[in-house]
Amino acid sequence: MKKALAGDYVHTYSDGTYEVKAHPKDYSEQIAPGTYPVKGDLDGCYWERSTRGGDIIDNNFANAAREITVTIATSMGCSRRRTAARGSRG
Repeated sequence: MKKALAGDYVHTYSDGTYEVKAHPKDYSEQIAPGTYPVKGDLDGCYWERSTRGGDIIDNNFANAAREITVTIATSMGCSRRRTAARGSRG
């Protein structure tokens, strides 16, 4: 309970678009910089990091992967992370 109250717990993210924030207050719309692994039987998994204007900073598409790790860094507070994964993610 102490860890949860202190904010020291794992947040999970579903498919969607998230604003990169150093200290997120709304985890349904924001994500903290860091390294995010996804494990399982990943099929047709796409991730993208873009500017607010929609320009792609980085992206990747994976078929038949067992693990994907994405590291998100801040970029002057104006970047977003988009995930659009399809298929099974164990």
